[in-house]
Amino acid sequence: MMKKVNPFWFTICIVSAAAAILLCFVGGKKGILFAKPKEDPQTVAVEFLEALKSGDYEKVNSTLGGYSGLGLETEPETEEGKFMLSLLKSSYDYSLSGECARKNITASQKILFTRLNVEEINAEAASGIEESYISALQKAAGNIEEYYTSDILDIHLEYSNGKWKIIPDSALITALQGGLN
Repeated sequence: MMKKVNPFWFTICIVSAAAAILLCFVGGKKGILFAKPKEDPQTVAVEFLEALKSGDYEKVNSTLGGYSGLGLETEPETEEGKFMLSLLKSSYDYSLSGECARKNITASQKILFTRLNVEEINAEAASGIEESYISALQKAAGNIEEYYTSDILDIHLEYSNGKWKIIPDSALITALQGGLN
């Protein structure tokens, strides 16, 4: 025996199913409809860059997504390495270039990033054969701004677990390492 279907509940089920299918279709085309991130991703990019400039690597690492650190907090073993790293870190500077481009849960902030060109200063220091490497490096550091270069970079961000996170790419990592791969 078949039970009789109540037309009211049948209509409610059909309309609900149609609405769910429509939302799935529209949602797939439009992206996030109901949970747009409220925080500005540019704020996180600036926090990251300011922490980088000030040497607050705990803060730098807290803004990263997918990375536990960038290796900047690890001190080299040699005096030359320590000196070079201090020159590199003190050279970091940036300026924002335009507004942060945002698409759903990803964003990108273009910056002009200034840094020490490690290859160039290394070549200069290595050419001073008559003195020790560290002395030649210190001598070259006297005109340190001559060895600065600027790169146009995109800081990529992703919204995850209620926060914007920096997703470092190879260009950013290379710049942070003074241009060395």
